[in-house]
Amino acid sequence: MPLLTGYGLSTVADGRTIQLPGLPDFNGDDDSFRVTQFDGWFDGFDPDTVWVANGGGPGGVASGPWLPKERVGVLAGRIMADRDQQEMFRRTLLAAIPAGNIEVPIVCLGNGLATDLQIFVRRSGKPDISLQSMIQFTFPLVALDPLKYALTPLTGTMGVWTGEDWYLSLATSSGAWYVQMVNAGGWSVSLVQDVPDGPYPISLSLDSDGDTSSQRVTASITGPLDAGDWFLWSETTGAQLWAEVGITADQTLILDSFSKTATLSGQDVTYLTYGDWLTLEPGSNSFRLVAGTDSDAFCALTALEAYE
Repeated sequence: MPLLTGYGLSTVADGRTIQLPGLPDFNGDDDSFRVTQFDGWFDGFDPDTVWVANGGGPGGVASGPWLPKERVGVLAGRIMADRDQQEMFRRTLLAAIPAGNIEVPIVCLGNGLATDLQIFVRRSGKPDISLQSMIQFTFPLVALDPLKYALTPLTGTMGVWTGEDWYLSLATSSGAWYVQMVNAGGWSVSLVQDVPDGPYPISLSLDSDGDTSSQRVTASITGPLDAGDWFLWSETTGAQLWAEVGITADQTLILDSFSKTATLSGQDVTYLTYGDWLTLEPGSNSFRLVAGTDSDAFCALTALEAYE
């Protein structure tokens, strides 16, 4: 779903607006901010390698899935600003696209022409910012992958699921809940038990309008959970993801499927993660936080839809 077509495109002159974090819109209503070069990043990408089942020859081994190609490009433009404001805007530009291996979303608003999408880039070299009668800037950037992502994340929260489906009883006014347990043989038994009310559902459904799989899924799990007694489960793909850590009630574990990192209250515990990283698939997605024992733990999930 490209927004800008053609690799030779050097200007954005059709009414679309580019947004950078912390800066006014470029090519929007304010003509003081103008992008003059933004080469074809919303068009297609070519892979660096192609998946070959047996490595391309007799006796070869599988090469695995292809890796996205990182395309080097240029974001250039100008800002009309008085001299006493230029230093402020120079610093703001540098803060909007910081140095180092830091992702920055560049948003292109379709202005009614296409779906609003964003790509993620990082700075690939030293920028050129001149302060004269106006600010002129050129940033060498790398587009990180071939997918375009929706602007608004899909979010939701879920509590612990112990393999039992709880729902309110309509047959009693005592506040009792029913639990239905189904074993591998397919039989079920319904019991009435008193259980404490919980603020979170036992599963989370997210519906994606994207047309391809997205790894931009972040899960934030707040305890208490015992190490080895829990995992995240995508019922849609079958993926199970966990870290061999205990999480107390005042701790949060963040699992980032795109960067493939895990942090427990700021401490890197990636080396303790197991299973498959979660994805958001086109259409309906169902997630659960599965635990062996009941708990007040919960998981907040954030995901971005992806488009080819």
